[in-house]
Amino acid sequence: ITYWRKIRMYASSYSAGTAGVSPDQPWYGRTYSGEPMRFGVVAVDPNIIPLRSQIYVPDYGYGDALDIGGAIRARRIDLGYDDDNLQYWNRWVDVYLLWPPPPEYEITWVVPNWPRVPQ
Repeated sequence: ITYWRKIRMYASSYSAGTAGVSPDQPWYGRTYSGEPMRFGVVAVDPNIIPLRSQIYVPDYGYGDALDIGGAIRARRIDLGYDDDNLQYWNRWVDVYLLWPPPPEYEITWVVPNWPRVPQ
């Protein structure tokens, strides 16, 4: 992979059915960007990883930053799945931000150390 940055982040996982939206709501199964929820969609803090960025997470694969979440701040990332294939993640991972980098004004150079990265 060709990447421009690696960030240590705490990964959790979710699907449309676990996102806390009732199935009778019109936005059920939709991400913040309007895309349908699926494997490969990831929720990020857009102050750390710009929306629409492409990422790579070992043991998960490639993803697109198309969603945000109330609990997703700083070094937290939520890895998306289809309801039928949900796998639970709760661990620290290396997240690779793939080339090309965003414009310099969109880059947060100093990433907050929250949650605390284990030594």
